[in-house]
Amino acid sequence: MFKQLKKLGRHSVVYGIGDLLGRVAAFLLLPVYTRYLAPEQYGALELLYMTSSVLSVFLGRQLSHATLRFYFEYDSEAERRLVISSSFVLYCAVVGPIIFLLCFFSKYLSIGLFSSNRYSLHFIVLLVTLFFGLSKEILLSYIRAIEKAVLFVELSVFSLVAKLSLSIYLVVVLDWAVLGVLMGNLIAESLTWLVLAGFTVRKCGIRVDSSKFKEMLWYCIPLIAVGISGTIIGSLGRFFLNFFLGLGAVGIYSLGVRISSVFRFLAVEPFTKGYGPFRFAISRQEDAKEIYSRVTTYFTLICVWVCLAILGLSREALQIMAKKEYWEAFNLLPILLLSTLFGSGLYYMFQLGIYLQKSTRILSVIFGLAAILDIILMWIMVPTWGVYGASVAQCITHAFVSGITLVFAQRAFFVPYEWNRLVKIGFTGIFIGCFVFFRWAESPYVSATLKLGALCGFPVLLFLVRFFSEAEVDRIKNFTREIRVRLGAAIS
Repeated sequence: MFKQLKKLGRHSVVYGIGDLLGRVAAFLLLPVYTRYLAPEQYGALELLYMTSSVLSVFLGRQLSHATLRFYFEYDSEAERRLVISSSFVLYCAVVGPIIFLLCFFSKYLSIGLFSSNRYSLHFIVLLVTLFFGLSKEILLSYIRAIEKAVLFVELSVFSLVAKLSLSIYLVVVLDWAVLGVLMGNLIAESLTWLVLAGFTVRKCGIRVDSSKFKEMLWYCIPLIAVGISGTIIGSLGRFFLNFFLGLGAVGIYSLGVRISSVFRFLAVEPFTKGYGPFRFAISRQEDAKEIYSRVTTYFTLICVWVCLAILGLSREALQIMAKKEYWEAFNLLPILLLSTLFGSGLYYMFQLGIYLQKSTRILSVIFGLAAILDIILMWIMVPTWGVYGASVAQCITHAFVSGITLVFAQRAFFVPYEWNRLVKIGFTGIFIGCFVFFRWAESPYVSATLKLGALCGFPVLLFLVRFFSEAEVDRIKNFTREIRVRLGAAIS
């Protein structure tokens, strides 16, 4: 089991580096956004992104997951490649014309969302970027399936450099504001798409099997409802805040959400890119349930630790890089990080049985109920408590989704999770979180340095509450001993 976990860990680390590089652009650009865009402009940018997210559900965002799932249905390499080529070619043939037609309605989309046609061009750029982004995900599913993690990192570096350089030039130098951000994304996405498409077509060809594509679509249909409801849950807060309080509140809330999403691309997305194919590949093994359980425990530990690091260092980061009117976003972080932990981390692990048994229809019911709950909570909480009400409503909804998904997934495929250890992680995380939330010194640099020491105490406290087994302690000792030996050899 540990050999397989080591392989999973290795791939997750490599994908993590790639994802980190890909997402670092968004994080490094935050100082640009918060200094060269007013909160109202940043709020408008986030509403455009949310609209893109809603449209992506109807334009086949789930197809990349289905492609990966059906890839492992076949043992023949030729059949596997046919799955990839069919998905990519037919997706482009169907969705490309739809995107083209939607561009003609950009004026009406702008008027509907902003009561003005000033964002018509922005919507055209957004739609074209969406086409490249969604079809690129199908290409990336092939890279993940054949475990070309190094290529993934190389593409991420290329995308990072392109987005950073283009966005800074267009926003800072040319003063294109929101349009500059969108144009930078479009150019970077299209260039990355060309490289990936060339690699995939060379390996898989452009052959098409419509029957395979139909199977994938049928698999995706329940997930469309899931995607619609999930997008409602993720974006509803911004629309309610815009309606009741205006774009300024949207900007503050969106910055808090953006910072909390660092957890997703540091911990969740790198892991899922490695664990996604891994969990299907080992499903027939005798010790599969034990592996699933142990992976969930380790993954939860990493997730909580990353959340604590983000919570501990974000106050100081905002003071350094953002204007004062953005600082309120930090106070939302404890709620938003907990929401993201439920909605991205734990939900992903708990959904296992549903996907293994292909019982995806139940997810559409769960997310439909969750969307209704979110609408009710937002309607009650946002007018009264503003950005805090939106944060709490989203957290409650994500906790609901995670809990109900666990119940149905366990009925479909029971996994003996290590609940005692998971509870220890939770309470230890709360204890450390209470300390790192507050500012420890006037200087943000000194305060951040002091908090790093407290964050290092998280695994120490877990050891004191006897979280680690004897076998795990021995492995940690052996690992640290090996590191010391290598460092000693390198120094000498």
